[in-house]
Amino acid sequence: MISIRLKILALLVAALAISLLSYLFVGTSLIVKDKTSYIYDYNLAQVKAAGDQIDSQLERLRSTFLLMGNLVNPALPKSNADAVQRFFKRHQNALSIAGFAIFRPLNSEHFKPDSNFSDDASARQAGLEALGWSPLYFEKNEFATGSLTPDSKTIPVGLRLVDAAGKPFLAVSRIELNRKVFEKRESNFKLMVVNSRGQPLAGTEGSPALDPESVTLVNTLLSSEFSSGARDWSRGSEEFIVAYEKLAKLDAMVIGLISKEESFHAARALVQRSIALGISILLMSIALTYVFARGLTRRLSEMWHATQRVALGDFSVRVDATRGKDEISGLALSFNKMSERIKELMAETAEKVRMEKELETAQAVQNRFFPEKGFSHPNIRLAGKAIAATECAGDWWQYVKIGKHLLVAEGDVTGHGVSSALVTAAAYGAFSISVGDIVENESQTIHTPPMDKLLKNLDRAVRAAGGEHASMTMVLSSIDLETGMMKTLNAAHRAIYVYRKSPDAASNPTKSFKVITDGRLPSLGCQISDLPPPGEFQLVPGDVVFWYTDGLVECRNPTGECLDRKTLMATMANVAEQNGSDADRICDAVLAEFVRFLAENAKNPDDDTTLVVATIPMDAKFT
Repeated sequence: MISIRLKILALLVAALAISLLSYLFVGTSLIVKDKTSYIYDYNLAQVKAAGDQIDSQLERLRSTFLLMGNLVNPALPKSNADAVQRFFKRHQNALSIAGFAIFRPLNSEHFKPDSNFSDDASARQAGLEALGWSPLYFEKNEFATGSLTPDSKTIPVGLRLVDAAGKPFLAVSRIELNRKVFEKRESNFKLMVVNSRGQPLAGTEGSPALDPESVTLVNTLLSSEFSSGARDWSRGSEEFIVAYEKLAKLDAMVIGLISKEESFHAARALVQRSIALGISILLMSIALTYVFARGLTRRLSEMWHATQRVALGDFSVRVDATRGKDEISGLALSFNKMSERIKELMAETAEKVRMEKELETAQAVQNRFFPEKGFSHPNIRLAGKAIAATECAGDWWQYVKIGKHLLVAEGDVTGHGVSSALVTAAAYGAFSISVGDIVENESQTIHTPPMDKLLKNLDRAVRAAGGEHASMTMVLSSIDLETGMMKTLNAAHRAIYVYRKSPDAASNPTKSFKVITDGRLPSLGCQISDLPPPGEFQLVPGDVVFWYTDGLVECRNPTGECLDRKTLMATMANVAEQNGSDADRICDAVLAEFVRFLAENAKNPDDDTTLVVATIPMDAKFT
């Protein structure tokens, strides 16, 4: 069995691990994306900054040359040359230029030298011709640059100017790109400037010759329709991020390269640190969760062991419910109350079992009050059945043969249950004693048993047992087995039905019944004094006699209906016709129809029900 501590630990750790993994996945993805975007932007920004510095240098050169153009005066060649040379010397280092020459247009195709401040005038003239610059070109362009020669680190620069006399001339010089542009760069960032023919002019590593793959890259960038941008580039197994910008004042392009491996090293390191931090948090959380779960489950474990002891029958076990005011404490308090309640219920159950045992004993004793079997005689057959509403019933019936008479008694104590059963016990005792006295004191040839004496004895017994709180209805019938004469005294009991087949029975079953109502007196327990004479009724072969208690017509079915008199008589008549003189089958069949009528209420009827049936066979011989 997996303990709840491990389940809680696994649940919390799983939830935390999923959260951390989600965070690491999303976080590292965002870090990588952000770092990638930053590297591309950084590379392009470095290139743009370098391009801006180069353009700024060229713009300062142009502004200086424009000022110097105002000093050129052909009317004063000697003094003018000295002034121009002093101006040039003063700005030469600041502008990073080497040499200076002035050319005047000879025609539309050629220039002629006017003044030359270069160390090598012939080289300056040759460079001008090599560049292919002509007066016609400068009529359209104010500023022009040449290409870097293999033996020099300077770039030819030409600027169209106007002298003091308003005449145009061409100022030619060589400029070295500002080295500060290529200094103080990150170790993994490389910057270079190439001209329009793909030749390197300057860079962080000087002006090395380009390998074929680099040449292909430069040509691709030069042919791009965009003035600036960034892209990926691979050289062998190395991968780079390349940014570029075309210079506005120089026929060249600034290119920046940065290694992806080195650039993303920081991002990978950050990801690794994030993973390490996540693992550390996870381990710390596991430790804290274990401590928390241990404290939480310790109390649950105590309750689990307590429940095991309860399962073994120890209901005295208790758990501490004073630690904290959370659900666990509430559960512990509920457990203690439950244990106490179970202990009480066990005691109540034991008491209930004891009482049920006593009721079973009482029921077994009460069953002895009823006849063990029916009565059979050539002239009469008798059977009876009782349905108790509880373990102990308030209905009772009995028969006894005294001489040539069959004495049948049926009684019903008000209510049902133990109190009613006690009254029936008293009645049974009085009946048995009285019958015994009659048998001992009277001759077996007596004409009729003393029914009045018997009823008075029963009345005293009921009054003594129940006092003013209980009474008992009783019907007492004495049947002469030789003549078929039935005498009856009825102490507020249900009337006796005698079924005698009639020609009108098919249309109206009630016409086939004789209702015996003679010999009526108050219920037993009311201190009977004067008794009326017994009612007499002559039985004939084929008659069926029904004695019953009020439960047969007062118990209700699920719809609240009771078995009415007409339906009851129709049922009795139908059953009597089907079963002839078999008293047992008639009794069982009538009660079966009664149970079917009650439906589910038959399991717990409203009252006790008793039915006694006597049949007179068709071959009975009465004298």
